[in-house]
Parts: sequence; C-alpha cells; structure tokens
Amino acid sequence: IPHDDVHDAACATLLGGGIELVVIAGVTDDNKPRVLRSTDQGLSWTVVSGAGLERHLALRVECWMGTGAPLFFIGTADGVWIYDPATGLVTAASAGLQPGDVRTAELSAPLGGDGPIALASSNGGVYLWDQTSAAWLLQLQTGVQDRRAQVAIAPYFDYHAAAGRDRMLVAGIGGRLHVSTDGGATWTNQSQFAALAAAATDWRISALAFAEDFKGSGILLLGRGRENPASLTGSDGEVWRSGDAAASFAPTLAPGSSVRALASTPAGPDGLRHLFLGVQNFPDPDQPGPMTGVLRSDDGGQTWDDFGNHQDFHVDKLDTSVGQNLLEILGFGISPNFAADGLLFYARTEGLFRSTDAGVDWRPLRT
Repeated sequence: IPHDDVHDAACATLLGGGIELVVIAGVTDDNKPRVLRSTDQGLSWTVVSGAGLERHLALRVECWMGTGAPLFFIGTADGVWIYDPATGLVTAASAGLQPGDVRTAELSAPLGGDGPIALASSNGGVYLWDQTSAAWLLQLQTGVQDRRAQVAIAPYFDYHAAAGRDRMLVAGIGGRLHVSTDGGATWTNQSQFAALAAAATDWRISALAFAEDFKGSGILLLGRGRENPASLTGSDGEVWRSGDAAASFAPTLAPGSSVRALASTPAGPDGLRHLFLGVQNFPDPDQPGPMTGVLRSDDGGQTWDDFGNHQDFHVDKLDTSVGQNLLEILGFGISPNFAADGLLFYARTEGLFRSTDAGVDWRPLRT
C-alpha cells in the first residue's frame, strides 16, 4: 500500500458522531510534513491548513477535550496551532511560549476532567495551556536541550483536587525525571533518574505514560533509549515501571531498541485496560535487529507481548529519506470509543497502521 512517513496520530469523537483522525504525515517538496485529517478511518484524506500552519515543520498532534468539544493541538518547530474539527478553522496558539523556546518536543492531554494540555519544548521547558487567556503558562524551565523531551499529565487531572495523584505531571528532559504533584507549581527530581545525559550513548527518557487507572493503581511507565555503545547504528531500550506514583521504579523490559512511544487505554471490548509500546527499530526481515512489533501489556506493564504482530509490518517501504530526528518520532492514536471498538492507530516513518482488535493485529493504511 503506498504511504508517506507518518510521525503522530490523534483521534476525536465528532459532535455529529463518528471519529476524526488527524496525523502528521508525508514530507512535502519543501521538507515540511503535512497535517492530514480523515473522517473515514484513513480511506480518504484532507490537508489541514490555515493561519500559516502549512509553512512550518509539524511534529506532534494531540486531542484535548478541556472545553467539552475536541480541539487538536499541533506542535511544530516554530510554535503551536489549534485545529477545531467543528469549524475546520486553524488558529495560531503560541502565546506564552518563551522566546527561543517554541519547538514542540511532546504534547500530553488528560483523558477526562478539567485538566489542561501539557507541552514539553526542545529547550527544556514545560508549559500548560490556559484556555481563559489563550496562552501557555511556563511551569518548569530546565535549560536543557532535548529534542525528544517528554511530558505526561495525569489521565483525569483535577484542578480543584489537593496535591497528589489527581494533579500529577511528569517530565523527562535530558535523562532526568521531574515530578510535580501540585499541577506544576513545584517540582522534584526522581532520584533513580537524576543523571544528566551528555553523550548519545547515555540513557535518555524517550516515552512516558500514566496507566488509565493511575489514581488507584499508581502505575506510571517510563521508556528510555540510547545509542548502542557497541554499534554505530543500533540502539538500546528499556522500560521502567512504577506502582507507587513515581516514588520508585523497577525495570520490566529491554526490547532491544529505543522505546519511542507509550500509550494507555481504558478497558477495551475484552474488559481489560491495556498499555502499548513502540520501539524505534522497524521489524524488517531484511535488516538486522530485533523483530519486535507493537507490544501490549494487560497487567499494568509487568509483562509484554506483540502476539506475533511483527509480521504485520513486513510491508514495502518507500525511501522517505527523512532525518534522524523525524525517524525517532512515533505515536499512537487511540479511539475515543475504544471501550466499544478497540480501535488504535500507530504512526511511524514506515507508514500509518490500524488495529481493530485492541492491538493484536495491525494493517497498513494509505496516506
């Protein structure tokens, strides 16, 4: 199936029913990935443009439900834009980002509640979106450059709750894990991840995800990656799990390649909550390296299995010739109706993939 390189995906329920899918896909002639939208699960696509968005390098997309209706936040190398699926309008939304700190590394939105969307910048900043002022509010500035900086917000963040799990934020910047339990007002460094990465062979935090039932379970997953010291091209990866809201972590998995995406879901059609993991290495039978597909955990990140789905990714690949920084950007899009449809999307350089059975099997989509 013909395809573009794809770097992120997000889903929302439309006001009139159905699902809208937005992806960062396809390097154009001027080396700018397009933002595409589909309302038929990838059968047809329309370009998202307006307010100058199309002139900038799009990197991340996340759906935010903080106003009660979906808004897609699109992070680029030069700021943030908002796409409103109800009106089709795109507006610039970079107010509040500090000068020289406008490149988006990661976006994270709560699944429910009144929480804001969070942004990690490539220059070490962490911001929260304030809808009233339509501006980003700086919560943390580390001054550490990290183009793969990570941030995650509690799945049901509650502005009105006391400090604790309901107001938790975590950020992985330059190898360090920063933790806030009061909505970003104060931060502490987690002692197990306190070393600042200096070389490419040093471990860096490359993915973060709260379990959907985090308030009760305290489960938080942390993925790391580094260049393999013994190889010029390979990478190492590992997953760490906390069951006590980041007080302590234990390693649970070494997938043999840098961890680049983590995602959690509510209970699916099978009644189980799932966690999903994507690694940098593509399971190509013609290339050396581990043959790992999309890994799923049904026990809070303690054990993982790809159910043999690495074979689903043996597709003809285009020579997209993207830079290493884009090769490292992967993302999952989870259906807002996951409890009933078990629908997921997986975006990576080799294409866009869809699963209709809660991540057991995957099929490529045309973009």
